[in-house]
Amino acid sequence: MLLDFYDNSNKILSTLFLYKKMLSEENCLKSIKKNSRLKNIYLNQRCFIIGNGPSIKKQNLLNLKKEYTFAVNQFFLHKDYDEIHPDFYALIDPRFIKNNQFTKDFFSNLREKIHKDTLLFCPIETSHLKNIPYLNKIKKYYLLMNHEFNEELKFNLDIDKPIPYLINVILACLITAIYMGFTEIYLLGCDHDWCKYRSNENWQYFYKFKKSYNPKMQIPYEEKLDHAHKLFKAYRLIQKKYSNVKIYNCTPGSYLDVFEFKKISQVIKKP
Repeated sequence: MLLDFYDNSNKILSTLFLYKKMLSEENCLKSIKKNSRLKNIYLNQRCFIIGNGPSIKKQNLLNLKKEYTFAVNQFFLHKDYDEIHPDFYALIDPRFIKNNQFTKDFFSNLREKIHKDTLLFCPIETSHLKNIPYLNKIKKYYLLMNHEFNEELKFNLDIDKPIPYLINVILACLITAIYMGFTEIYLLGCDHDWCKYRSNENWQYFYKFKKSYNPKMQIPYEEKLDHAHKLFKAYRLIQKKYSNVKIYNCTPGSYLDVFEFKKISQVIKKP
């Protein structure tokens, strides 16, 4: 989903990194250097990235049990989560880095569901959450973001170094998957249809959002379009930079037309 916090200066997501000043540059770079152990370890394999869009309610995700899978955000609420057993999990939303009750409750619930062999990818800013013990029991790799995408492709996508600011968690999964060597990537649950709703209150997920709508989170429609444009541009530039990686969108009715569409039945044969 599009992030819930935006920066008025048009420098994407600077508000996401409220805690960067608490982390030294040396420690940040040291932390992400550890990501190099993941370089190309799944070379020429394929993987599936599962978003939280409502479309996955109509798809049989159990067919992914034998595939490499990425899950994001609240996917642990899915009824088939344990059987799918995601190999990787990613978080980018700024709600997950705040030292508040929401963050503590989220990581407590995630810790109850996440499997011991699942790798979690999250912003370096979460490393300041030392008083949340659930985090210490999860296998984590950090992502450091400090620059922007540009048409000249002068941005880095290797996760052992700083990467661009990311508007959406699916971008984090894509970049990570490419770094780990996956050369066929399939997207599910990436409906990306927020702009058809005037209000954020109407955004849909595969689960029922329990929190009541906060009108303070509403942004002008023009701004929503602007952020959607930046997101779709990022997808296009990733594909342009890594034209050798095949990326397909298997999300029925998705607005994300940057990638070639495929039906999941074309990719996975029923057992």
